[in-house]
This record gives sequence, structure tokens and C-alpha cells, in this order.
Amino acid sequence: MPWFLFGLGAAAVVAAVLGFAQAWVSDQVSERISGDLRNATYEHLMRLSLDFFSDKRTGDLISRIS
Repeated sequence: MPWFLFGLGAAAVVAAVLGFAQAWVSDQVSERISGDLRNATYEHLMRLSLDFFSDKRTGDLISRIS
């Protein structure tokens, strides 16, 4: 009987550690993806001509980007 309780406790600890690891990896991946998207958007905007920006309203651009 004590081994059974020890096994249940160990399973709970392993489940908690794996849950924490899953959340951490998910957070890291999502931060990298959003950072890459921000960088790609910025690089694209910097390559556009000034004529593009003179034809568009600032609020429309900001709304579209965000």
C-alpha cells in the first residue's frame, strides 16, 4: 500500500513538471513567432516607397498593421 501512494505522488509530481514544461515551451514558441512577424512587417514597411505612404492615411496603416 505505501508503494501505491508513493507512485500516485510521483505521478502527480511528474504531471506538474510536464505541465509546466509544456506551458514554458508554448510561451517561448509564441514569443518567437510574434517577434519574427513583427520584424518581417517592419522590414517590409521600410522597403516601401514614400509614395505609398503619401497615398495612405496614417490611421488606416496603423489599423491594418495591428
